[in-house]
Amino acid sequence: MENIELTTSLNKDNKTFPLEDSKESQPRSELGSCTYTLLTDSLPYVIYLIGFFIVTTLNLIYFSKSVPAEVAPDAIAGVGIAGTWLAITTFLVIMSLNGGFSTLAAQAFGSKNYELVGLYLHRSLVIRTLGLIPSIILLIYCEECLLAFGVSERSVAYAGVYARACIPGAFLYMLGDTLKAFIIAHNIFKPLLYIQIVIMGSHVLFCELLIRKLQLGMAGVGWAFLLSQGAGAAAYAIYIFKFQSTKETLFWFKKESFQNLLLQLKQEAWIAMFMYLEWVGYEFILIFGGMLGDLELRSLVICYNIATFVYMPGSGLAMTLTTYTATAMGEGNLNRVMKFIQGGAILTLVDVILVSGALIIFPEPLIRIYTNDEETVELSVALLRLYGGFYFLDLGQIMEVAVLKGTGKEVIGTKYYIISMIIVCPMSGYVLAFWFKFGAIGLYMGLAIGVATMNVLCFLVFKSMDFREQMKEIQARINELSKAANTENTIEMKEIHYNEMN
Repeated sequence: MENIELTTSLNKDNKTFPLEDSKESQPRSELGSCTYTLLTDSLPYVIYLIGFFIVTTLNLIYFSKSVPAEVAPDAIAGVGIAGTWLAITTFLVIMSLNGGFSTLAAQAFGSKNYELVGLYLHRSLVIRTLGLIPSIILLIYCEECLLAFGVSERSVAYAGVYARACIPGAFLYMLGDTLKAFIIAHNIFKPLLYIQIVIMGSHVLFCELLIRKLQLGMAGVGWAFLLSQGAGAAAYAIYIFKFQSTKETLFWFKKESFQNLLLQLKQEAWIAMFMYLEWVGYEFILIFGGMLGDLELRSLVICYNIATFVYMPGSGLAMTLTTYTATAMGEGNLNRVMKFIQGGAILTLVDVILVSGALIIFPEPLIRIYTNDEETVELSVALLRLYGGFYFLDLGQIMEVAVLKGTGKEVIGTKYYIISMIIVCPMSGYVLAFWFKFGAIGLYMGLAIGVATMNVLCFLVFKSMDFREQMKEIQARINELSKAANTENTIEMKEIHYNEMN
């Protein structure tokens, strides 16, 4: 049997981290402990995601009620497709980059290189700010871009107004989400719950005041988004500076904060692409839906909102699983990595049983929250039941992706996502929807084929994966960035010894 030790100069007491994978050497209760940790710490992140969903849904509801009833269906479709455009060009870019930042920071945190964690944050803020420039340009020209995809002119008119209204709040959203990722990197999740309550509460308040009371229409939606995101960013900053035990990693920007930006972006990019592709494949469905017609687009928007909501517990679990596996990899604790993976599998199974059952058995009550139009309800029910049937594949792949990100396999994972969600999913969906005339049903069938492909590819990765080698690669990555940052806690990698034991 192999006994592996990783030793770093990071710890003043010359602490070592043994990589033990012997079942006899570990208490059986550790699986229960890791499962419980994943469950409890994922809940605040789930609430955060639900809060963001509620904020965007409130925008849809308030705007649809601010226009005449005869154009409300077009308004709903327009805001829905605009939300997709906002996601593709702005929100998902920011969230994906911050996912990369959070994973790298968690690995550095696990190695106790706190100064590097702070520099990660500084550089992330610089990179995100520069990255907003092309995003804003794409939002300004939202109508032209959507028309090029074949979306109807009636829906596009409302989409453009909505997209531009959200531009002022984009910077504050970026700031808040980056500070949130910094907190998550420290394996701290509970503050997300309370801060999201602040964001949701302030958004409802501002919507009521600016849209319903002052009748500002879409301008009111934009101002409400701006002010609520500002409240969230302020809450994150207050928590970090006043209550966060690791606030010493921040202090002020210094010259190193503006150096090696491309190196950090390179390290973040593969993880960010991984997460971005994870989401963008779903957004293609709405784009193609706009090409099918208004009925299909309305049904797809409604089902997308419901699917996004029920997906959030799994997404929160996946983020938590990535963070804890990344931290354990940085610590050099193989047993803990495996226990978290096993705990994630158990919770995934429970989620699949509950969500699939609800979507297959009770789709209509969920859909009627959004509309009572019988044609829309009929098509939406069929779509939602179909999604419930392959939900296990969808959730399975996001959990597999979470492990790949946490264990440093983001490069191969990204390549496989390009194959499955950028090539297989849209192409099969387009062929089934337009060539075989399955319409919106065909788009969801294409999604099922895409996620099934990703499951198969992930299985092949895990089958051949050597976790010990991955730990060495992660330690080398941290070492590279530490030296580039000129931190006092630069990791000095020592030889990893393999002692053969009979």
